[in-house]
Amino acid sequence: MSRVVVFGVGKTADVVDHQLTVDSPHEVVAFAVDAAHHHGGDRHRDRPVVVADDLEATFPPGEVQLFVAIGYQQLNRARSERMEQLAGRGYEFATYVCSAIDRSALSVGANCFVMGPDAVQPGAELGDDVFVWGGAVVAHHCVVGDHTWVASGAVIAGGTSLGERCFVGANATVGHELTLGARTFVGAGALVTSSLADGSVVVSEPSNTLGVDSERFWRVSGLG
Repeated sequence: MSRVVVFGVGKTADVVDHQLTVDSPHEVVAFAVDAAHHHGGDRHRDRPVVVADDLEATFPPGEVQLFVAIGYQQLNRARSERMEQLAGRGYEFATYVCSAIDRSALSVGANCFVMGPDAVQPGAELGDDVFVWGGAVVAHHCVVGDHTWVASGAVIAGGTSLGERCFVGANATVGHELTLGARTFVGAGALVTSSLADGSVVVSEPSNTLGVDSERFWRVSGLG
């Protein structure tokens, strides 16, 4: 069992804490935050909160692993920079992969979070700091670059490669045997059928909001 300090106290950190606690051999012993985000509370989810600058005094490298559990701000840059800073202070990083997944056929880096029993298929390779949320699928022989976020319901078909710091939104689909360059943004519900250069943006057409009451729409639409 590894003792883990979760960096962050937001919703992402709460989910990471939950999964590490109920579905891993790790023990979450504390949370860490930057001084600017420490608002006086000394506990979060019944565990101590430590200012990151003071982390070594209580939880030095070698005694704990860290998990940087902040969101995809700045297209994942905030998380990648925080990992680099903490690694420079001598810390190593934990990883969570759903216990129902056979990790023997996968390559998974540090500070990864894989939340579903079908989320990653055999032959896939995840770099460091890759988040794959519940209901998403990273298919066989995909290669996912460091600091990438794959949201719930997204599907990345077999043999596709994603560069560093990509974002694939909820329910998006990326076709097979494609290459998405670094910092590619794929919006929710989008469909990608061709390879993309670094920094590409793909979004789906927004849904229309009809100016009609929902009950009237139901009656006149023939849905039932």
